[in-house]
Amino acid sequence: MSGSSPEMSVVLVTPDRYETIRKTVEHLRAQTVKDRLELVIVAPSAEQLALNDSEVNDFFQFRIVAVGEIRSIARAHAAGIRQASAPVVVLSEDHSFPEAGWAEALIERHRQPWAVVGPVVRNANPDSLMSWADFLLGYGTWLEPAPAGEINYLPGHNSSYKRAILLDYNRELEAMLETEFVLHRDLRAKGHRLYLEPAACWARICRDSRTAVVPAPAASLYQWRTVDPARAPVAHSLRDPSARPPVPSVAARAPGISGRADRGHRRANARLCFGCRAGKPEVVLFRVPS
Repeated sequence: MSGSSPEMSVVLVTPDRYETIRKTVEHLRAQTVKDRLELVIVAPSAEQLALNDSEVNDFFQFRIVAVGEIRSIARAHAAGIRQASAPVVVLSEDHSFPEAGWAEALIERHRQPWAVVGPVVRNANPDSLMSWADFLLGYGTWLEPAPAGEINYLPGHNSSYKRAILLDYNRELEAMLETEFVLHRDLRAKGHRLYLEPAACWARICRDSRTAVVPAPAASLYQWRTVDPARAPVAHSLRDPSARPPVPSVAARAPGISGRADRGHRRANARLCFGCRAGKPEVVLFRVPS
């Protein structure tokens, strides 16, 4: 072990069994500083989780937070954050896989007075145009490679926070975590600062036509344009155009995709087009005047 206490807690939620999060945990076990990490697994119950302790003994420590049926990922994250013991907490997902130096880069950057440090992102299933559509709409702002530096917003469900700052929200924490763009805006309004760390990178599996229940572009645009006020009253600020995170203006080729596509999808004030230029597939997102 590297010290008397963990340096970062990773909060990982599963709605059912350990098998759902196994791949993410495997990537966490490959971290260069795994012995400085606390793994906090939020699950309905320890019995349903059915965890074999041998799979998580590589970490500084681990704990299971039993919360009953999981109906809100924000409430599950809040429960994990409250039970974590490290000064830095990072949210993780069952479909996002950090590269080996991810945790070390976040820990090192948090030695400076940044309230939130986030990673750059790459597409873990790049062979699908629909996946690229979902990825660029939701994560194009932080697409690898991206420059290091202060930034207004960071990737939701995968960024790291100084735990004490989050705990200051008390009973409002669940509501703020419902839409992390709102949380980031509120933190900046309070004088806190956010940093994008390119040395930390994770790969995210995005929706494609085989897995999406809602068409991926529609789902992603819906996520940034709408918030359920019953679940997150503080998120009404998203209705203020000046409060919303910008839709990334992206023109990016999707490598490795065969065939042609000539489709458009329009929701909110953006349009996503799939096409070919010079024989190469291309995904373009641009604003459409209201």
